[in-house]
Amino acid sequence: MTTAGPSSPAELVGSHSGFRIAHFELARPSTVDETLALMREGATVMGGGLDLVDRMKAGLSPRCIASLSRVEALKAVSFDGQTLRIGAGATHRCVSSDTQVNAVFPDLARIWSGIGNVRIRARGTVGGNLMAAMPAYEAATILAACGAEAVFGDVDGGARPVPAGKAVDTSGLLLHVAIAEPGKIRLSIYRSLRDYALVVRGDFADGRVIVALGGLGRNPLVAVGDKAEIPALSGSHADYLSAVLPRLLERMRRG
Repeated sequence: MTTAGPSSPAELVGSHSGFRIAHFELARPSTVDETLALMREGATVMGGGLDLVDRMKAGLSPRCIASLSRVEALKAVSFDGQTLRIGAGATHRCVSSDTQVNAVFPDLARIWSGIGNVRIRARGTVGGNLMAAMPAYEAATILAACGAEAVFGDVDGGARPVPAGKAVDTSGLLLHVAIAEPGKIRLSIYRSLRDYALVVRGDFADGRVIVALGGLGRNPLVAVGDKAEIPALSGSHADYLSAVLPRLLERMRRG
């Protein structure tokens, strides 16, 4: 683990707008344990850095940032025959191109390839997208429709799974997301309503249907049922969405 002091030019890498960022210490842990130790001391973790840098330009002033770029364990993608695990540090491009993801859950690989633009897919990470709490981001909605869990490491040891759609504001270090029996899930997405909501539907082999709506708040709205259902809606577009979504979800079911 190396640490750059406040005078390091690395702190100001980027465009001239970067000079608005207050000085900070940059730590580069190489393991999860080292990262958790830094978090116990108050460090802010950084994945791809896209959102954190924007928040720092807007005034956020962390004393120390722990870059996750060298923590290889957080980038791993694995499948044990039952559960697909995608590391929080895996980039969007990694998810969409990974051979295991394409083999066991091709719907997820295809849908993930549509996240963001080329720059975001190359640098942005699963964990960063999931934890940013930006309504327009897609990871939480997609993963919620898969019934995925987000697994966090606590700073005092141990791991805690929470529903991926409720990962925002969970304390600890996001380690990975876990999707059980991905081969038994048919996943579909409808992005053309993005001015109103992102719609993702998961059809499971056991007859369950999970519908997740993103873009309406910090967390996706999730409904679970044995047929196409929609969560309770509120807000200025509630009437429109309530009228449109049942037909759309049925069309998504028929494929």
